[in-house]
Amino acid sequence: MQFASIFIFTTLLGAGFGALRDGLLHLCVPAYFSMDMDSVILTGAATWGLFGASLGLGLACAARLGKRPKRTARDLRKPVLLLLALIAGFSLLAGVFGAVATSFGLRVLPPEMYDRLPPQTWAGLRFCWFVQIMGNYVGFVAGGMQVAWVWVSRKRFATRRQIKTQM
Repeated sequence: MQFASIFIFTTLLGAGFGALRDGLLHLCVPAYFSMDMDSVILTGAATWGLFGASLGLGLACAARLGKRPKRTARDLRKPVLLLLALIAGFSLLAGVFGAVATSFGLRVLPPEMYDRLPPQTWAGLRFCWFVQIMGNYVGFVAGGMQVAWVWVSRKRFATRRQIKTQM
């Protein structure tokens, strides 16, 4: 039951995070997405739902499988929320960097985007592009690190829990 709870919690949280992020990006710069708002939300939810599912499967395996003391879904709520906050923070910083880079003439988007869109939108496009790329990279790296941390911390976590219950 706990295995499924961890998996479902992270999948739904990942899908919600993706829908919120892409919805906000669409509100900031509608030209970044070439589709309507409903499709953007569904695409973001699907992509981040896949991220949440893979993270959830990894966390559930790291928390529940093997002979080490088990971690519960409740134990992992705060670390998963902190991971999403970390992703959001790094993405925002990267987006600001991308927007500021516009004033220095940095061109990192595909050339066809510059041909199709007016120069006034380029800073917003860079903001969105950097937010999206950094979110994916940080999610992948930090998610893997979190799975490893849960696996390694299982014995230490159980020892701390036993000490608290004995007091």
